[in-house]
Amino acid sequence: MASSIKILHLENEDANARLVKEELKKGNFPFEYQRAKDTAEFEKKLHDFSPDIVIANDSLKPSAYQKNIYSVRNSTLTFELIIIANTYSEKTVATLLKSGVADFLFKDRLERLPLAVLNAASRSKSEKQLREQQEEALGNEKKFKTLIENISDAILLLDVKGTITYQSPSAERISGFLSSQVIGKSIFEFIHPAELQTATRFLKQAILKPALSLPTSYRIRKKRGSFIWVEGTITNFLHDESVKAIIIDYRNITEHIIRRAHSKVRS
Repeated sequence: MASSIKILHLENEDANARLVKEELKKGNFPFEYQRAKDTAEFEKKLHDFSPDIVIANDSLKPSAYQKNIYSVRNSTLTFELIIIANTYSEKTVATLLKSGVADFLFKDRLERLPLAVLNAASRSKSEKQLREQQEEALGNEKKFKTLIENISDAILLLDVKGTITYQSPSAERISGFLSSQVIGKSIFEFIHPAELQTATRFLKQAILKPALSLPTSYRIRKKRGSFIWVEGTITNFLHDESVKAIIIDYRNITEHIIRRAHSKVRS
């Protein structure tokens, strides 16, 4: 069974409200109907009821519409607006269209109301789904950013060409390069010449194997010109809408390499 369409009707005349509700019933689709008799009640029900469709008459002044309906486009609410009118001028029509009105109906031609509501409800559902997806993506982005900014390992985000699109604070501390000095540049500009072939192979493998973390180890350049050894993983998340990047995480292992070399010399 299809979900009910939530309809909020802004109408101060009882007779007009009855006509609209009777016409809606002829559409043979499930709906929840609430009515607001004035703009104060409308504002309250708009937030409490969260309608898919708002049906409003044209008895209010345009300024009242602008204050109580159009401004909602800048809020977190999403609904489609249908105007029922006696007559309206071209200027009024232009104003309404710019404000995102879904449809116009004359009071003496309400037979098209069910179809207008169904069409508007379809658009409203699509807009709500899109907004939910955007909010989810934004939430994931915030969580991801918080995570990578508060771990000790360094994090770099790359595009498919190896261009750096993000550097975590820990990566800045390890290399000494500010984010403004590395973002937009190729990762290969900061890798030791002897490791370029290896690093290129890592990147190609990651592109061919999405979501698989591959171990990496190479030398990177510090701001002062010296090189340090790092190890970590490279993972391709270009396919993930919440990331859309290749992630390199690494840590400085230079001291470990030096100790191991000294140990071999002594032995």
